[in-house]
Amino acid sequence: MKIGILIWQLDIKGGTQRQALELARNLLRDGHKVIIYTYIFDKERSYPGLCEGLDIRCVKLHKNADKADCPATDLEYLYKYFIFFTGKKHRQLLDIVDTDLDVLNPHDYGVYVTAGLWQRKYDKPVVWMMNDLPLFKWNLKSIPKTIGYYIRPEYRRFIQRFEEIVVLDSINQKGVKKNFNRESKIVRSGLNAEWFKFSKRTHKDVVTILMTSVLYPHRKVEDGVRALKILLDRGHNIFIEHIGDLKQNLKYTRKIFKLIDQLNLQERFKFNGSVSAPELLKFYENSDAYLFPNSPQTWGLSVFEAMACGIPVVLTYGCGASEVLKDQENAMIVRPDSPGELARAVEELILHKELSEKIAENARKFVEDNISWRFYSEEMLDIFEKYVK
Repeated sequence: MKIGILIWQLDIKGGTQRQALELARNLLRDGHKVIIYTYIFDKERSYPGLCEGLDIRCVKLHKNADKADCPATDLEYLYKYFIFFTGKKHRQLLDIVDTDLDVLNPHDYGVYVTAGLWQRKYDKPVVWMMNDLPLFKWNLKSIPKTIGYYIRPEYRRFIQRFEEIVVLDSINQKGVKKNFNRESKIVRSGLNAEWFKFSKRTHKDVVTILMTSVLYPHRKVEDGVRALKILLDRGHNIFIEHIGDLKQNLKYTRKIFKLIDQLNLQERFKFNGSVSAPELLKFYENSDAYLFPNSPQTWGLSVFEAMACGIPVVLTYGCGASEVLKDQENAMIVRPDSPGELARAVEELILHKELSEKIAENARKFVEDNISWRFYSEEMLDIFEKYVK
């Protein structure tokens, strides 16, 4: 089978990028021909090890990206959505997609329009891995996407015509039903548990908390900052190490830096930017807890990476990962938008060693039994074969 995978950008390290690349590698291993099409590409800024050996084709290299690909101000955000809804970039991406694919598999909302144009032109199946909703009938927090819903009915019709919509969690499954009156199928993405070494945490005088995320508002990094302040005020000797690209939403990044300055936490909250895979494993190894305040957040792949390493995880009910986990059994789960509850959960892990160890051991077992790229790729392949036949 000849399978095309569409993804908007391969110039950052993120869950969507890893998901598309891992799927491609597993499909290749099973003997299929796979081509990845992306608008912006930079092998070294993404996952160089995963990109190696894959057929990846792009419209632009990262160094040629324009401001609309990395907005910093409100005007640049408006320009970004204006460009999106005019469709220019979708057509540019369409021009590099092969015509003889058996199935096309877009992986984020930045490319579903290209997939719709391709399907309309060649009348071939599209299976959309919808990580995030691209349009809303009404959503005060996303006015551009709401406006787009009504000014671009053609885009809605693309979504209606896709053979299958695949989502990672019930959050998006409900969103698809509410906004497009369509059913969707949940397929959980995974990881390679053997890549992540499990190690028991030892008691330390200084507690290190790890956060990983490309900085966007729904990551709720500000809640982690405020939780850190609460813990310090309660007498805990604690630091937060943050990993992730800081340049994708410069307006939000400036907001977080300003908050850290206001709370005088410059020496307690460290930004490390993007790191290599070996460096990430080292951070996992040296951390005592993992904080994931994101909401609303599709799935949350890094949650399971941390769990595989034996790090007790604190996350919110606002992310898809919480749907398959149990509070105080294999994770600590709190309400979203609640720095106080985040701080309290971290404090419980610090003060109760038995609880922390139980959660870490149960978490590793859960990942080994339930989360893998092999499971994910097999389910996706079953869907592809259904529509190709």
